[in-house]
Amino acid sequence: MVHKWVKHALCNIMWCTDVSLPVYDCYRHQKDVALVSLSNILHQVHYSNEAAIVIHAAIEISREANINYFTLGNIYAVSNMRKR
Repeated sequence: MVHKWVKHALCNIMWCTDVSLPVYDCYRHQKDVALVSLSNILHQVHYSNEAAIVIHAAIEISREANINYFTLGNIYAVSNMRKR
């Protein structure tokens, strides 16, 4: 069984082979995806403060990626629920 992250990584490689994209944009996208993935892992193991720091770094790299803001909102919402 292929894990979701493997499929995502393969899709990412295929996306970066598009000749219309500059290499820098491809590198930014890969770095952003890695930070979002790390943030999700940290959040799932209840290191939400660290996950928020990492996702803020991803937002600094790519402000136009909506998934960064969705992930940050999810982290803050769940963190707030855990404090109750």
